[in-house]
Amino acid sequence: MSAIDALARLSPQLHCALCYQVPEQKDVLLCAKADVLLLRQLYQSHLEQYPKAGKAYAATRTWSLMCWQPVMLSVLSVHGLKMVLKLDALKQHTQHGSIYGYFISKNDVDFADEDDLITVAAARLKTLCDGFYDALSSIAKVPRRNAYRLVADSVLTALSRLSTFLSVSNQQVLVWSDAWLEALNLVAQSRLMSIEINQEKKILGLDRIACCMHYLRDPEDLCQTCPKQCKTRRIERIKQAYLNEHQ
Repeated sequence: MSAIDALARLSPQLHCALCYQVPEQKDVLLCAKADVLLLRQLYQSHLEQYPKAGKAYAATRTWSLMCWQPVMLSVLSVHGLKMVLKLDALKQHTQHGSIYGYFISKNDVDFADEDDLITVAAARLKTLCDGFYDALSSIAKVPRRNAYRLVADSVLTALSRLSTFLSVSNQQVLVWSDAWLEALNLVAQSRLMSIEINQEKKILGLDRIACCMHYLRDPEDLCQTCPKQCKTRRIERIKQAYLNEHQ
């Protein structure tokens, strides 16, 4: 099995929408050198769909959509397949006002020493996100600190999901989380916390600092991990979501 075949097989296990898709001629794709016109259309679609949420929501949502797949693919490649992607070759499918589905060729994969994998992958991810940030900032106001805290959130979310299909302990994930945040220069910009499900089971949940601005759509509909909630409430919601999923 090729590295790309293995990536295509594993990626939906990390997130159901993280699917390998070979582009067709009619497809609209987001590449490393982001097309500002494409970003403007995506940003505008969120403004029109949620007018009351305003520009802050539209800009933040666009940013999150741009970055979530590269983050998850970077983490999965390093820890699931011991390889590093050439993110400057990554193509993301833009469809229905969202971004999901990716394409990368068999020539766009590198293999490095295991000790260097996180460092190399994080450097490439930061370069990609920096380019995305500059492109989006030309059309919308996105506070840098919050934007990159959301990247940190995505990295830790991806790491916390690895244990669902890889044999890895919570302690190992916490070690990796520290290494990733240090390599991305995002130390203390997001955290994972241990949540006790029962006497035999503990999981890792996201202890966020950043805000994705979803509350601007509906102040009564806060994200499960929204930092506007007290920590006790967030832990309760994360625990309940886990129990619902594993009934």
